[in-house]
Amino acid sequence: TVQESPWRSPLAVAFVKAGEELGYLNRDINGEQQTGFMIAQGTIRRGSRCSTSKAFLRPIRLRKNLHISMHSQVIKLIFDSERDDEQVVIGVKFMRDGRMHTVRARKEVILSSGAIGTPQILMLSGIGPAEDLEQHDIPVINDLKVGHHLQDHVGLGGLTFLVDDPVTFKKSRYQTLSVALDYIINERGPMTSLGGVEGLAFVNTKYANSSGLW
Repeated sequence: TVQESPWRSPLAVAFVKAGEELGYLNRDINGEQQTGFMIAQGTIRRGSRCSTSKAFLRPIRLRKNLHISMHSQVIKLIFDSERDDEQVVIGVKFMRDGRMHTVRARKEVILSSGAIGTPQILMLSGIGPAEDLEQHDIPVINDLKVGHHLQDHVGLGGLTFLVDDPVTFKKSRYQTLSVALDYIINERGPMTSLGGVEGLAFVNTKYANSSGLW
């Protein structure tokens, strides 16, 4: 389901080729290393974008060992109060339809709520900078600098460059009946493009660290 668009514009092809001429590799954006030039990927099914829910959850939604709670928000983690030597998470509390619910874990709890949600839940649970937690009357379980090194990608738009061979991209050429039919019938063509971005690049600057990774 995660794949490149079945179609790409001449500009995207020229963009990646230009990166290769600069010495960068044509990378898989979801691969082990991303430094280089690449074509964007998305969750695509039959030529159309689909949500991560449709791509990954629907196929396994009937499994007996999977329970999906919609319209729910995790509030905090639950720790084993009988163990003083270490903090062991044994469940979570979450809100659903205005009511608080508690779920206990038999084996483990995996916290995967993104770059913003994950540190927020940790701090609401008592794991974070003590001075911040105490300001909000949250009991401190572990004084850690949670969220102190949050960074975002630096993005640069509006690149202008010259190419030896002319590459023309006119939007009107791709808004025709034949293009629409190619998409509807064959699930391919310009209308399968992800839209917004086709080519991506992660490049090293003089500020790159010794690992060589952006």
